[in-house]
Amino acid sequence: MRINLKLMQPLAGLVGSKDLWLDVGGGTLGDLIGQLCQDHGAAVAGELLDKDGSLDLAYAIAVDGEVTRSLSTFMRDGSEVLIFASIVGGAKVP
Repeated sequence: MRINLKLMQPLAGLVGSKDLWLDVGGGTLGDLIGQLCQDHGAAVAGELLDKDGSLDLAYAIAVDGEVTRSLSTFMRDGSEVLIFASIVGGAKVP
């Protein structure tokens, strides 16, 4: 299946594009991430995944406009997938 992948920095810089079409053999986000890492190397895997192979907490993913962190989320042919930095942090108010 073909997926329209949109990347924000720093991933876009590592891949060399912020908007690309990727052919994926399976139908889950995990399949997409695996293909992206295979195509673009260890630097992408190191940025996007934690030491256990899960999505790093610094990132979130939207599939056709729905935000998810589950790599078992299914996609359809032609899905738009956006990988972006999560917004975290702030001060705890007493």
